[in-house]
Amino acid sequence: MGGQTDVGRKDRGDRGALGGESADHGEGDEGEKQAARHRGCQHRNGSSSLAPVEGMEGIRPHKPPRDCALAHATSGDREARAVRERGAATGTQISGMVKILDKIGVYRQNSGRWIEWDRISVPLFAKIPFFEGLVPSEAESFARGCVWKRFDQGELVVDFEDSSTDVYFIISGDVRVLMRGAGGKEMIFGDLGPDQFFGEMAAIDGAKRSANVTALTKVEVCIMPASVFKSIIFSSPAICERLLTLMTTRLRASNARLFERSVLDLRHRLYAELLRLAHPRHGVEGQSIISPPPLQQDLAARIGCRREQISREIHAMIEEGLAEKAKGGLVILHPKLLESRISASLAEAD
Repeated sequence: MGGQTDVGRKDRGDRGALGGESADHGEGDEGEKQAARHRGCQHRNGSSSLAPVEGMEGIRPHKPPRDCALAHATSGDREARAVRERGAATGTQISGMVKILDKIGVYRQNSGRWIEWDRISVPLFAKIPFFEGLVPSEAESFARGCVWKRFDQGELVVDFEDSSTDVYFIISGDVRVLMRGAGGKEMIFGDLGPDQFFGEMAAIDGAKRSANVTALTKVEVCIMPASVFKSIIFSSPAICERLLTLMTTRLRASNARLFERSVLDLRHRLYAELLRLAHPRHGVEGQSIISPPPLQQDLAARIGCRREQISREIHAMIEEGLAEKAKGGLVILHPKLLESRISASLAEAD
């Protein structure tokens, strides 16, 4: 972020460490005053001493992180000196921290304020599978209306009955969609990962959120306003058809789970849920695995029962030779047999 001409010299390393300007304005107090006047002139003119980074021109104002031991100077380096006096960091350390944050696209100092990169670039935006086929010029226009944001594990991304209407496209990490009752009981609808998205229903009808979404891991998302989302849908028949297909698939899956919950007993509901979570076991034909192994309380929240009931049913499956616990996962030894049992139970319900 800006250059110091002689970082190794302490008197210059301390001055201008946060401002990003060169230390060549002079020595002592007079040099500092000149540097401050130079910065103020730049700020009044709306210019910046920082060159724009290709693909990251869009930025929005953002307050500095309160838990970050960084300071910025608008008229001299009083804040920087205060930080050093408190023992938080030296001027050189602060400068290095600022450069690191700027490099990874988190915070950058500009015109005396901290600003957070929207970090939406056209190439990255175009790589979101849902937008495949967008004309590059249209993608650039739509991308400028979006923001990227990071969430920590366990952080709430969207709350139940929230009035927001943004659509969230998952770039990395996993989230869980669930509903939590007043008594604390949860109903898990499913987990979503990279290349998937959520929030489209509120964007379409403007109603309050029907579930809450929580980060299972560190998550990065592209947040798109409802107006931008609908503009893309209305402007591209191919993307509109993609959305209709996805929503139809989700509706069918929801109907299947609702029917299972209505007619199947606990054991067969568990069979069905385990098969949905499992994927083919590598190197072993005819077997499936759930990795990492599901938590019993999560399975209970998925099919509507108590954790103790799940524990008993899993133990019974292991005793019968239908499943086994392996390192890093729960192995379904005979998935075809489970499928046949579910089909037979559904047939009896008819």
